[in-house]
Amino acid sequence: MSRVAHIAILFVLLVSCNKEKQVHKHLPGTWTIVYYKFTDNEGFNYFPEFDGKFFFGNETDAPSYSIGLTLSHPKISQSRIETGTYKLTSPVKFDLLATNGNGTLTPHPNYEILFISKSDLKILFVDSLNRVHTVVLEK
Repeated sequence: MSRVAHIAILFVLLVSCNKEKQVHKHLPGTWTIVYYKFTDNEGFNYFPEFDGKFFFGNETDAPSYSIGLTLSHPKISQSRIETGTYKLTSPVKFDLLATNGNGTLTPHPNYEILFISKSDLKILFVDSLNRVHTVVLEK
């Protein structure tokens, strides 16, 4: 392999390791939703009124999460209170495993971290109706 290829591979590995460290360091804590957008199957964007918080425990000690969320819009209206565990599946993706009232578990896979810093988090996920949700949160 050429020297340029070696340098490019090293750069990609360093960037992904850095992103994983950022996620482990910054994800735990309480996050308040400051922006919410969903895109329907036809590509139309909607900006519902919202109120809510996400909480993530430390993944190595207690990978728990909780979500309290209320959305209000003619196209989508929901109230979601949920707790469970989460698992990082890559440096930028995580799965939620919700604990139901009867003790069963419901998986919510493929949440994607678009950006994370000490005080800001932007995530994206697709719901069961294939609507894309983009959420910006602050600590």
